[in-house]
Amino acid sequence: MIELHVWGYEEEASIISPSCIASAWLLSLVVEPQGVPFEVIPSNNTHLSKLNELPLLIDEGEEYNGFREIATHLTTKYDSSRIPSLSDEQKLLDDSLITFLDTKFDALNRYNLFSNTKNYENYTRKLFAKFFPFPMMYNQASKFYNDAQSRVRLLGLGEHKSSFLNFTGSGEDTQTEYFNSDYDDGIDNSKAISSLHEKSLVQKSETKKVLRESRSSMKCLLLVGQFFERLEKLKLEQKHEGNFLFGEKPAASDILFLAYFFALTNDSLPDKFIRNFLSSDNADRFKSISDRLADVKSKSVRLSFRNPVGKERPNLVNEVGYWTGLIDYHSDRA
Repeated sequence: MIELHVWGYEEEASIISPSCIASAWLLSLVVEPQGVPFEVIPSNNTHLSKLNELPLLIDEGEEYNGFREIATHLTTKYDSSRIPSLSDEQKLLDDSLITFLDTKFDALNRYNLFSNTKNYENYTRKLFAKFFPFPMMYNQASKFYNDAQSRVRLLGLGEHKSSFLNFTGSGEDTQTEYFNSDYDDGIDNSKAISSLHEKSLVQKSETKKVLRESRSSMKCLLLVGQFFERLEKLKLEQKHEGNFLFGEKPAASDILFLAYFFALTNDSLPDKFIRNFLSSDNADRFKSISDRLADVKSKSVRLSFRNPVGKERPNLVNEVGYWTGLIDYHSDRA
């Protein structure tokens, strides 16, 4: 029995981790036609992994961490007619694209879920109440939020002070940025001398926050447009007939890309600014990617989910047991 541990709830892998979604799709595509039994477990428990990360695939006692390692294992061990056979050059390109997606697109997805105030307050933060029992959801939400802010800064996004015109993400500050920073600091350091003045300072602070988020959102959309255009151009350069990078069948990088597209444009999000941008910026491209997504999802519909049991559950008892050494997640796999 193959086990795949993911971020999710009940019978769904969460858009909080497109790598988990892609791993579930790829697992179904590869092993389901061969009758190999498998389970997808939304355990939300990173202690199960030696690297402390999800997705985690366990096959015959061996563990494989992250989408890249999972994809390599599945495509090497199981011969599937649903994915393409790649040359060494194509494997290198496929692997490079996975790296690109798990860095650049991961930052975009984290910005969409954690830095976008509307999405975070009305969607993302509520997920942790489903993932974890009280009071663990508060600590885990804080960890995810802080990690997301660090990662989105790699693309020049987030709450840090940045110039509206600085789209390079190089970290270089323009004269305009210094001017705006001085102005912002003046507001931040002002002290209220009356209740009316205090109300005015609060309003200015909120306005400043909205402006900063608007600047970051515009830059986010610029990067989204550039990244999607770059990937579609790369697909055309391969000169293969078919909907996917290497022809009619989706490679691992195709599946991961579609998982990120699914997350970035998800209907559950209150603020669909990325979806609206992509659908209006290039309607034909949006439809083409949506059709590819529907194709992959239709072929991986037989996902067998089960709830976590015993020490798989992320609860206080297991957490204390893990840190005190009473629970060992890896000895039984040795």
